[in-house]
Amino acid sequence: MAEHEHQHAQAIPHATHDVPHGAYETTDADVPTLYKWGIAMFVVIFGAMGLMWALHAALETPPVKMDHEPTVMEMERSLPPKPRLQVNQQLDLRQLRETEDKQLHSYGWVQKQAGTVHIPIDRAMDIIAERGLPATKTPPPAAAAAK
Repeated sequence: MAEHEHQHAQAIPHATHDVPHGAYETTDADVPTLYKWGIAMFVVIFGAMGLMWALHAALETPPVKMDHEPTVMEMERSLPPKPRLQVNQQLDLRQLRETEDKQLHSYGWVQKQAGTVHIPIDRAMDIIAERGLPATKTPPPAAAAAK
């Protein structure tokens, strides 16, 4: 058994004894080959990008030029189906806010036959502060309503 351990110890040299100080492993990477692969990848990637750009430029169709004024039929066909999108969102929003502000700060009829009116919001808040909220009936519990 002792002979076997001695032979095994001789077969595996210790790294600290066999490698001179400051040396490096020469079998891990071949630097010139890595440089060649890097350059080849650079050429392939940028070559493919150039080919895609050329293909895009070749397949891009120029815009259709009309040599006449569009007919009524062509104009109608070019409009999208309703509802159409807003053309000027800022103007539409400004008009909506003006309409809402006008209703919030004025008196007017909601239903004249029923005698329902709208009043300015400031006046409505003053009335609620003076009188309080109207009393409401509490709804029956869900269990009682289900029976």
